[in-house]
Amino acid sequence: MTKPHKQVTATARILRLVFAKRTPGVCRVCGCTMTDPCYNPGYGFCWWADADETICSHCYHKEIFKDPATEHCVNTKNHIEIGGRRILGAANIKLTEQ
Repeated sequence: MTKPHKQVTATARILRLVFAKRTPGVCRVCGCTMTDPCYNPGYGFCWWADADETICSHCYHKEIFKDPATEHCVNTKNHIEIGGRRILGAANIKLTEQ
């Protein structure tokens, strides 16, 4: 069974990706931003891999992407954003369809 915080995190990332498919400054693969970057202990924080800033280095480079040590969107692991506002401690919130 999936833990609730993983469901919330996945839902938040999916929503971010749906609304920001090719938005400069938002990775089209994982949804990270410069204020919510990916991290890998061997490579550090991600950087933009294209001039349009639509894919981060940690999604672009397959060896980093597949590395189990890579964490995407490190600042929102237990948070969600709705309407541009971050909801802290969202690990206990269960999103339901209405």
